[in-house]
Amino acid sequence: MFESVRQAWISYCSLMATAIPEDDVRHDLAAEVGTRLGQLDLILNHLRIALDVVIPDRQEWERVNSWSRDNYPALKRGEISIEQWIGGTILPCQVERQDYFEAWESINLFTESFYFVAWRLREVLNIKDDGNRFRLPGLGKIKAEGIRDIRNQLLQHPEKDYKNSDKCRRRFTQGLAVTDYGPVLRTTETAIKFATGETIPTGSSVDKEGLYVTSEKFRDELQTRFNRAIKSLTSA
Repeated sequence: MFESVRQAWISYCSLMATAIPEDDVRHDLAAEVGTRLGQLDLILNHLRIALDVVIPDRQEWERVNSWSRDNYPALKRGEISIEQWIGGTILPCQVERQDYFEAWESINLFTESFYFVAWRLREVLNIKDDGNRFRLPGLGKIKAEGIRDIRNQLLQHPEKDYKNSDKCRRRFTQGLAVTDYGPVLRTTETAIKFATGETIPTGSSVDKEGLYVTSEKFRDELQTRFNRAIKSLTSA
């Protein structure tokens, strides 16, 4: 996912090398950026492997989605029981139970790891100090709002909303959902778009986008910022 961003960063670093002194600490910071970009793709690759274990066969998935769409109105009217609903929506496990549980643990680990590494990358790119000794030349501020919110609200400081006990409690939920938009942390719920059959985060989730959407937005912002920085150093 971040291959083109990494290539842009390599181009940026080659230009930066002529803009700052050879012994400048920003060369080390730039090297860390390259390392973090590589780690993000490595994490996503491991995440895909784990997801392949728990994601059901596509035909089974479509069957359950179709059954859900057809029978949800009956569930709401009380014409079928919750037990019947669960029976109709359950999917067969394709691997050994232990492998299945370990895959879910891996999905949680790699999803959290992505946000932590992405946050560190954001911090390096936005680093500030009194003399601007660490500020990377020509690079604007990286907002990465989705990365920031999930890192702060779900991983690093979930207790910060302690005055709102309901919201705080949701942030402590040790749940994980897999949607078509990527894994969603701290929730046990998903929703289904009846028009498309897509599984999406629910409105009650703190993460309302999913990892795939958040990571794509982060990638696109980095690509834009890096391209602008390259243009800035080229014309300097």
